[in-house]
Amino acid sequence: MQKNANGNPYLVGCVAITMSQIMRYYKYPTVGKGSNSYSMNGETLSADFSASPYQWDKMLPIYEKGKYTDEEAKAVSELMRQVGISVNMDYKPNFSSSYTKSAQNASINNFGYNPDMNRYTRNYYSEQEWMDMVYKELSEKRSIYYSGNNSKWENGHAFVIDGYNAEGKVHINWGWGGSQDGYFDIGILTPKNSGDYSYYQDMIVGIHPEKQGAWMSHLTLYYGSQLTIEEFSKRAISRGEAKVWNVSSTPVNGTLALVIEGNGQQRDLETTNYQAEDSYWKSIPWLSWVPAWPYQ
Repeated sequence: MQKNANGNPYLVGCVAITMSQIMRYYKYPTVGKGSNSYSMNGETLSADFSASPYQWDKMLPIYEKGKYTDEEAKAVSELMRQVGISVNMDYKPNFSSSYTKSAQNASINNFGYNPDMNRYTRNYYSEQEWMDMVYKELSEKRSIYYSGNNSKWENGHAFVIDGYNAEGKVHINWGWGGSQDGYFDIGILTPKNSGDYSYYQDMIVGIHPEKQGAWMSHLTLYYGSQLTIEEFSKRAISRGEAKVWNVSSTPVNGTLALVIEGNGQQRDLETTNYQAEDSYWKSIPWLSWVPAWPYQ
């Protein structure tokens, strides 16, 4: 295990803590599957997730100094060690980090959670759409893996949303031993003296041991990207470019069409089949049969 210059273990990392808290809620799985190994600071970190059962009944809801046994400490520390390795945790002296997508993939591939869980980014949705998804998930008694950052994208944190109140505020477990836990406006995540997580928010919903409901793909324009061409014609060579991003948990297959409009007419420039794992791009040439007037 990675240790700092004083010989003390590095911090577990908020991604691993958030995943472990949700897994402890379900007390699932009995045992993981597969393995992972990667290099970190000259050391190889490895875990065989199928080697031994997780000791859920020995993991306490709350760990307070002097109020748990060595066995109870070992049970939860081994879980968090394995979860950290499953997401290729970047262990550092002052903080340890990983990614929401890594948490999603590990939950599915190594710990047997719902393969149809989805990852959403708040910037793509209206406030009402976003909160409807949050409230629906919580009403079905499923905890939400949530993350946010500050406005400069320099202080990310992952945490658990596990409820909401009559005012519409969500209850957050920050993963800090109970410190700052409470109800917050989801758009103003500023726990006292503990950072700002109101920006660049994303979440994983559908985290559950069993597959539930119908799966829905989510292919969208990447945040900040738009496909807009002011004038498009044979005589004026123009180029429009946009990133399309698959934010669901599996590859998406479908049909993509580009339509242009001009002089009161609408034409399909091209229709193509695609498979998007993470991102997708396609170059579409100007077709000789299309009239030369300006298009948009």
